[in-house]
Amino acid sequence: MRPPPAAVGGWTLPPLRALARLVDPAVGEEALRYREGVNPALRALLGLPPELPEPPPIEGGQSLRLPGIPPARAAVDPAERLQHWLPARDDLDLYLAAVGQLFDRIAEEELARGKVPREAAEVYRNALLATAWQESCWRHWERRERQLVPLRSSAGSVGLMQVNERVWRGVYDPDRLRREVAYNARAGNEILVLYLVDYAWRRGEHQATGRLENLARAAYSMYNGGPGALTRYRRPDAPPRARRVDRNFYAKYLAVVRDGPRAVRSCYAPS
Repeated sequence: MRPPPAAVGGWTLPPLRALARLVDPAVGEEALRYREGVNPALRALLGLPPELPEPPPIEGGQSLRLPGIPPARAAVDPAERLQHWLPARDDLDLYLAAVGQLFDRIAEEELARGKVPREAAEVYRNALLATAWQESCWRHWERRERQLVPLRSSAGSVGLMQVNERVWRGVYDPDRLRREVAYNARAGNEILVLYLVDYAWRRGEHQATGRLENLARAAYSMYNGGPGALTRYRRPDAPPRARRVDRNFYAKYLAVVRDGPRAVRSCYAPS
């Protein structure tokens, strides 16, 4: 999950610190100081708004409702309900329903912004669900030493959408990526849309292959391997591990197309 290389306003990615001094020998330590907060200039360079858009409030208490829960307990934003919820066998269906509703809301907000082309709307929706499935089995938390902590990979990717804190430094708030399920989900969605629209769609990957669904396959290859992986899913010379990752994603994508969010249940137990 790598963004295009960039060095903006003192938020230089570590490999570019020496280059920054070559370009401007007078640059001071303060300009190159390591920061973890969000840098609006870097986000602008990637074509993103200054801050990750916050979801609008749910009007009039009309919260998304979870099946099987009395209305008094159900009228709660699924993002709030998912905080510190590690599913067990007896509440798995309720948990997956809550995650599915969170992604539904994120997708509706994204489509309302108009960046995703209308022709690619369903591909995008299915790709979002399949990406989260591939990355985390729709989990944000894991239990370590009797405590719930954010799911983390050895490469430093975290949470529901496995957003890499180092790769996306300056683009997202690392603390919020760890502790807020909805923020992590929206960040991963923004990355996926960046790759699906700004790369796969604009470079005509669906036209080159004659298959609209290949926008999803190309977007996920980049989500996993960076912009240089645009055509990785269809390259016969791609490394075996990368080919396996891309095959697994495509199988999940097809399962989501066929069965919707309930397909993710197979990640936890046999259907």
